[in-house]
Amino acid sequence: MHIQEGHDFCAKRGHAPHIFAFETLPGGWRVMAMEFIDSAIQITSSRGLGTHKLRWASELKQLANEFHEEGLVHGDLRDANMISGDKYILMLVDFDWGGKDGQVFYPTPT
Repeated sequence: MHIQEGHDFCAKRGHAPHIFAFETLPGGWRVMAMEFIDSAIQITSSRGLGTHKLRWASELKQLANEFHEEGLVHGDLRDANMISGDKYILMLVDFDWGGKDGQVFYPTPT
């Protein structure tokens, strides 16, 4: 499953919550149970933004480069899908549009 592959790639590097279970439901819906990040904040919130902004930008750039070197794409890389946990490390979520470069597309071709 491509979605899980991208998520696992980031989770192994500490940049996504760990997945406990993943299932595709009728109608194409997907459900995922993942690690709860108790102190998660969106990186665009005012809490800690100034202090950690440069580090998050650097972490995101490095992670995106490694992700793309593996032939993976996130598909929805925007601030709503970037959080930070208790150690203020950038984490990505919402890999619904992610997968192998050239095999997944947004918007979905009709």
